[in-house]
Amino acid sequence: MEKSFEISESLRRQVSSILFGDVEEVLEGGWCRVRTDDGCLTAPMPPLRPNGSSGGFYLALSIGEQVVILAPNGDLSMGVILGSIPRREKSSEIPLTEGRWSFSDGSQISYDTKSKVLKVKSEGTISIEASGEEIKLKASKVKIDASILEVSGDVTANGVSLQTHTHVGVKAGPDLSGPPQK
Repeated sequence: MEKSFEISESLRRQVSSILFGDVEEVLEGGWCRVRTDDGCLTAPMPPLRPNGSSGGFYLALSIGEQVVILAPNGDLSMGVILGSIPRREKSSEIPLTEGRWSFSDGSQISYDTKSKVLKVKSEGTISIEASGEEIKLKASKVKIDASILEVSGDVTANGVSLQTHTHVGVKAGPDLSGPPQK
């Protein structure tokens, strides 16, 4: 009888090692409390991350997000969130050739391997900062589509400064000046 109990307890623990649920609360540091499919509310547990200690990508889970939990031997106090399960209706919107990070406010970063287009769509401001001396953009053509383009500091094109260039052949009146000089 005792051996039978040990086997059933062992099986129960194995079956209880992988659980499904929905994020009910997101806490400081990204830890979450999850309501499992059987109705149990877990203690705070960490989500698995690609790189946990020296940088890496981090995106907090959202309330209502469906997740998979690993609970060694069925012990939820040692549980970790393995990841989230995309909802079928959301997954079907993404083409098979595209990788996409979508954020809860509608912002997205995506790459389409077929069209070879990297797209950043923000519902707010995009800020790029470099602690080095420059940011380089290299392409055969760069297009800027904006109603206003503001630049602090000088703009230089082919060695000609927008702020300090001079013109030859300047006359008073309606005449046009010559080309800008370096």
